[in-house]
Amino acid sequence: MFGKNVVVSDAGQIQVAQGKPLQDGWHLDTATTDITNHNEREYARIASYIMPIRDALMCDLASTTLSVWQGLATILRLNNVKMIQDLSGTPKDQVYSNDRIFEHLKTHGPDTNPMMKYLEEAELELKCLAFTGFDFTNPEGDNHCLIHNIPQGVGLRLP
Repeated sequence: MFGKNVVVSDAGQIQVAQGKPLQDGWHLDTATTDITNHNEREYARIASYIMPIRDALMCDLASTTLSVWQGLATILRLNNVKMIQDLSGTPKDQVYSNDRIFEHLKTHGPDTNPMMKYLEEAELELKCLAFTGFDFTNPEGDNHCLIHNIPQGVGLRLP
């Protein structure tokens, strides 16, 4: 429910729009008032797409079929997020694509580092596209949006 949802922590606190990845136990809830702040609305919208993707990879991988996975990843494909795979370099530099992370995990079982990197970057890249006037600089001084030439605030293409 766009404009009606908020991201809530496991302690019941409403989370503000942020670059930090969604945490375990966080969920969507209905706000008591309409959400009028652009980034807050987009934060909840992105959570509504990323949470099922996260759950499929982390909790339901055995029962998630390729067709279900492709449906979940539609938002990423439409927005050109995680379309290219590059496994050259160190594991820190390796990037899995939507199809290949699913294939990798289905074939080799749980592999926490690539899975978490994929999830964090996919979420962050959707935020880059959706958030406006937001500083994506991390504590190390890097801005993922700028480093990867992701135009900030252009909006999401929706399924």
